Amino acid sequence: MKALDNLWLNVGAMKSGTSWLARQFEDHPDVFLTPIKEIHYFAHVHSPVKFLDRNGRVEALKTYINWVSTDLHPDILKFNLRWFESYLDEPVDDIWFRNLYKDRGAKRYCAEFSNITAVLDETAWAHIKNISDNVKVTYTMRDPFVRLWSHTRFQAQINGVFHQIPTWRETEYRAFFDSGDLLQHSCYSHTISKLRHNLEPHQYRLIYFEDFRDNPLKELRGVEQFLSIEQKDYFNLEFHNPSLPLGIPGQFLLAAQRAIGSEFDSLDHLGARIPTSWTLPERVSKE
Repeated sequence: MKALDNLWLNVGAMKSGTSWLARQFEDHPDVFLTPIKEIHYFAHVHSPVKFLDRNGRVEALKTYINWVSTDLHPDILKFNLRWFESYLDEPVDDIWFRNLYKDRGAKRYCAEFSNITAVLDETAWAHIKNISDNVKVTYTMRDPFVRLWSHTRFQAQINGVFHQIPTWRETEYRAFFDSGDLLQHSCYSHTISKLRHNLEPHQYRLIYFEDFRDNPLKELRGVEQFLSIEQKDYFNLEFHNPSLPLGIPGQFLLAAQRAIGSEFDSLDHLGARIPTSWTLPERVSKE
């Protein structure tokens, strides 16, 4: 018997509406989302970064307590704090991961929304397939140039250089891309290839940020159908993340075209749908 009977992974991409998607399903009767949206279990096991070492988990608890709303019902808060008892247990292994979902009741799916899963290697996917009898994966994509711009702004804010990015030249943007994992999360074709290699067609679904933005209820119904779960009523479908400025810097676009322009050919080669609203490389070259 495997550790989990039904596992739903939403594997990214980063800055593609995954937090919004998690909010829509956090009270679904068939889906159990943990108090921490991104557990990063498979990334912890299969990458050099140990997200779930003791310090990391204590910091996650502190962050949760600092951000918890005073409007949260006391019963929910007590449930979540009991969940953190399992989260702080040792050792961090498959049994530990299973125990994070032990109190899900009648909810069918154990859900994990770590976008780092998208960039893990084949060993991680072998682990994923071995941990559950029923693995379902959704992968959310967004206009690659807009996603990279959003990711760049996000990472620059973390690094304390947000105020500098309007003045950067192409070479400075390229150096910033190369200093972290921004480009890894832009390689949709690599993730799609891994999904196709490791999963059956009925086990994964490619979804698009732009579709959720334009017709959210239709797309949520599609996810429910993919998971074979009941429909629920959704009451707040607005995207809460602030819109990106209309004027993305030209120097950024030039750097991004050199870095990820070939991704469109890779997606086309795979037969993946490229929305007409996406910023195509030839449009960038004319600006």
